[in-house]
Amino acid sequence: MSQCTQPTSDLGSIRFGVLLSSEMAEAWQVECIRHLVNRGAVVALIILDATPAEAVPLSQRLRHYDWSRLLFNLFYRYKFKPKTKKLLSVETVMQGARVMHCRPITKGVGNFFSSGDVEAIRDADLHFLLRFGFGILRGEVLDAARHGVWSFHHGDEQFYRGSPPGLWEIYKGDPVTGVILQRITDRLDDGEVLYKGWFRTINRSWSDHLDQLQWGSVDWPARCAAALKNGVLNPVAALSRAPVFKPPRNFAFICLLLKMMINRLRFHLGELFRAEDWNIAIAPSGNSLRPCINSIWQWFPKPEKNVFVADPFIVTVRGVDYVWFEEYNCRKERGRISAVRVAEVDRYPQSRSVLLEEPWHLSFPSVTEHEGELFCTPESFAARQIRLYRLQLPDMKLVLDTVLIDNLPGVDPVLWFERSRWWLFCTTKDAPSIHLYLFFADDLRGPYYPHPLNPVKSDLRSSRPAGNLFMLNGKLYRPAQDCSVHYGRKVVINEVEVLSTIDYREKSIEQILPVDKNRFYEGIHTYNFNTLNKVVDGKRFVFILAVFKLKFTEHFKRFFQHV
Repeated sequence: MSQCTQPTSDLGSIRFGVLLSSEMAEAWQVECIRHLVNRGAVVALIILDATPAEAVPLSQRLRHYDWSRLLFNLFYRYKFKPKTKKLLSVETVMQGARVMHCRPITKGVGNFFSSGDVEAIRDADLHFLLRFGFGILRGEVLDAARHGVWSFHHGDEQFYRGSPPGLWEIYKGDPVTGVILQRITDRLDDGEVLYKGWFRTINRSWSDHLDQLQWGSVDWPARCAAALKNGVLNPVAALSRAPVFKPPRNFAFICLLLKMMINRLRFHLGELFRAEDWNIAIAPSGNSLRPCINSIWQWFPKPEKNVFVADPFIVTVRGVDYVWFEEYNCRKERGRISAVRVAEVDRYPQSRSVLLEEPWHLSFPSVTEHEGELFCTPESFAARQIRLYRLQLPDMKLVLDTVLIDNLPGVDPVLWFERSRWWLFCTTKDAPSIHLYLFFADDLRGPYYPHPLNPVKSDLRSSRPAGNLFMLNGKLYRPAQDCSVHYGRKVVINEVEVLSTIDYREKSIEQILPVDKNRFYEGIHTYNFNTLNKVVDGKRFVFILAVFKLKFTEHFKRFFQHV
C-alpha cells in the first residue's frame, strides 16, 4: 500500500518574509504560511505595520463618510462572516522569525517604505515577500526581495481589478471567477501573474464564494516557491485594461442581495426537481479530436428511470470490444462498474455483466494495459483511496490488486505510461472539478510521489479528467471536463506541452459539445475511443421521484438542525 503525502522538506532552501497589518492574520493567510512552512520553507522575516491608529473626530468622520455605500458597509461589518476571515495569531507559524516594525509613507493611494527599511529587508536575503497587509505598495520595496512581493487578487485581473473580492462576479452573473497570485508592480492588480486559476461562481452566497476562493488557493505560494526552486516559474505580464471596481453603492447592493436570494431559491428547487439523467452513445471511430463530425450515434436503451449509465470506456478483451461504464442507482445513491459488448449495446441491460461492486460508490472505470493484463482504477473517493483492480479471466471480474494511494479521496483517476514512468492524474472530492493533481512512480504498483507543483492546474473549465490520455501525431492529449456553467457541461481536449517530475504544462485546443441536439443534450463529461469505436456520455435534466425524496429529506433535516 502506497502512502502519499506532499514532500516535507522540498522547499528547504527557500527564505521568505510576510507583510502583515498586525500579529493577527486571517485564517486563510495563516494557512498560506503554514503550507510553505510544512514543506520546509523558512519564514525569515515578519514585517508588521507600525502606523498608529489615527483619532478622527466623530463630526469629521460623519462629514466625510461615503453614505452612498452605507448598506454595503453595514453588511460587511455586522453580517459578512466567511470562515476564511477569522482572525488567528501568526505565532504558530512564525518559527522564531525576526520581527520588523515599519511605518510606511502614504503618497496618494500608495504606501512607500523608507530607504532604511528597504535596505533592512534586502539584508534578510529573501526569495520573496508575501503581502497580507500594508495596502497598495509602491516604490523600492517591490524589489527588496529577490523575486519581489507576491500578492493575491481574488478576481480575474482581465475583467475585475479593485474590490471587493468575488462580489462583482455574482452581481454580473459570471459563471466563473478567476484568482491570481501575482508579483506586484506599480499598476494595481496588473502585475506579473505567477499562477492563475478559475472557480465556479457560487452565486447564491458571497460568503461561501469567498471561502471557496481563499481556501482553494492557500497552497499556491508553496506551489510557486517549488516552481521557483526548480527553475520553472514563468511569470506572465497581466497587461490588463479592466476597470477598477469599488464596493457597490446602496441600490446596487440591494440588487445584489435580491439576486443572491433568487439564485439560492433556484439552486434548491433545482436540486429537488431537476435531477441529472445520463446515458451513453457509441459510434464508429473517426476524427479523434472532433468526434462529432459525420457520426451516427447509437444510444443505450433506457428501461429504468432510476438507473443511469455514464463514464464509458472502450476496452478490448481477447479481441472483443466492450464498453465499461458506471451504472448508477438513484435509490441507492451508489454506482457500480458494468460492461456490455459493443455488438450487444442495443440489448442493454439484459446483455450487461457486473465487473465490480463495492459497499461504496464506484464510477469512471479508467483502464490501462500492462504486461498483457488489464488494470482498472475506478473512482473510489468514498474509500479515501485510489485502488488498482486487475481483470480476472475468464469470469470477467475486477479483483483488487493493490492500493496505489491511501488516504486520498481521488476523483476520476487516470494512469498514463511514458518514458519509463507511470503518471497518475486525478482531482479530489473537496474540489472535484477545480484542482488537478499529478503523481508519478517507476512501477505501476507504486510507490507514487506527488508532483512538486501540485495542484498542477486549477481550472474549473479544464482540470477534471474526462477520459484516457492518448497520443495522436506525436502529441499527447488529455480530455478534461468543463464544469463552468454546470457539472459536465462539455469536454475539453488539452494538449500536454510539458510532462516531467518538476514541471507540467498543458493548453486547451479543442472542445466537444453534446453529440445529440435532441436527446441528452445538456452535457457531456466522458470521451474515449479505439481504432474501431468511440464512446461519449450525455446528460439531460428530468424529474426523478427517488432523487426528489432523497433531496427533500436532506433539506428537511438541515432545516431542523438550524431551528
